[in-house]
Amino acid sequence: AVVGASVFGPPVPPALADGCERLSECLGLPLLGLAFGMDDGGSLLLDRITPMPDLRIGGEPLLNRLAEVLQGGAR
Repeated sequence: AVVGASVFGPPVPPALADGCERLSECLGLPLLGLAFGMDDGGSLLLDRITPMPDLRIGGEPLLNRLAEVLQGGAR
C-alpha cells in the first residue's frame, strides 16, 4: 500500500517502490493499494490497483502515516 508517498507491506525492490509512489502521485491518490503476481516466466505483473487498500498489511506504521496525511501532513 502507498500512503502519502510511503510504501508499506512486504519488501519490494526499490525501483518498484519508487514506481508505486510515482503512480500514487500521478493519480492524485495519497492512499493506494497495489497487488502484484508473477507470470509463468517469473516476470512481475500488476494484478490490481485500488483506492481502498487493506490497511492491515502495513500495521501500526501505516496507520500512523495515514493519520499524518489525513491531518494535513507532508505527502
